[in-house]
Amino acid sequence: MSLTSQLKQKNSPVRQFFEKYENKAGMAWCIALNMQSAKEIIPMKYEPELQTAYSFMGTTIDYLLRYTLQGNRLSFEDSFAYKTIKSRPYVLVEEAQRIIKPEYFHTLFVIGKFYLDGRDAVDEESAYSALALAVLEHYYRSGFLPKMLTSPISSEEDFQINHLDGESLTSKTAWFFFDKLYQSLGGKLYAYEVSELVRLFAKTLHDPNSELYRATIRNGSQSLVNSKLVGGADFDCLIDCNSRSVLTDIKTTIEPVSITNFRQLLGYALLCDPDKDGFDFSDIGFYHSRSTSFRSLPTEKVIKECLPSFNSIKHAREVFVRELGKSRY
Repeated sequence: MSLTSQLKQKNSPVRQFFEKYENKAGMAWCIALNMQSAKEIIPMKYEPELQTAYSFMGTTIDYLLRYTLQGNRLSFEDSFAYKTIKSRPYVLVEEAQRIIKPEYFHTLFVIGKFYLDGRDAVDEESAYSALALAVLEHYYRSGFLPKMLTSPISSEEDFQINHLDGESLTSKTAWFFFDKLYQSLGGKLYAYEVSELVRLFAKTLHDPNSELYRATIRNGSQSLVNSKLVGGADFDCLIDCNSRSVLTDIKTTIEPVSITNFRQLLGYALLCDPDKDGFDFSDIGFYHSRSTSFRSLPTEKVIKECLPSFNSIKHAREVFVRELGKSRY
């Protein structure tokens, strides 16, 4: 059970820790005055037919923002998408009478790299490639593929697939069904929604009046050593800006920051072990991609307001890790 899942369960060790130690007034103050977007949130330009579009869009944008921050580059082999390839999955889909071979996943990874070739990530092709990485990452985290990718192959589809260009039937099948998934999420409308938010983000990096002026990124999307205590905890990135190093959650939804969102971000900060993980940070915060608002607070300030029983982030980490370690949940 991951950190996110534990936060949804009342009796989980993570929830019990927060119920025991958090100062509700301090949590409310941090969330309301310091973590919400300081600018108007841009609404969705279209309404996807599939609910999964929202989740995939968030991960797609995460990849493209990291790509943009790193000068139109990504270390693909360090991504969670690549971890799916390393695990070499071989999936039997009994209801569809299909076997998804490792080459199928490898082709999705090829698609993911194909258009992220150094170009600015503000066109349809970039969104298309980043969606493939998002699909692989979602599989790595959940073990499930979208039904569109595992559905039975009709005789008409079989004919179309066989007439595509490609090195193998498996590769052509992966391209064919991935394109169907892309279209089902909105196609060009999906890509436009993603590209506009990335374009706004890129603009803020060069705007002297922006909260993200000349920002750089470190440690994009990685697991924490202590994540095993909660069954998985993978933060988005560290953003260095204005002499601060901010453990950042990239927020793409139109909904305001909730107490669960904030507890999750604080949970990452508490699970971090600077010695074992090889990094530390001064602040925690949210980047609101639908408003380009970057909001954060120093970790020591957060501990003082939200977990006043502890005299430092180091103290809070020690107790958090100790109590999770004792749990048999």
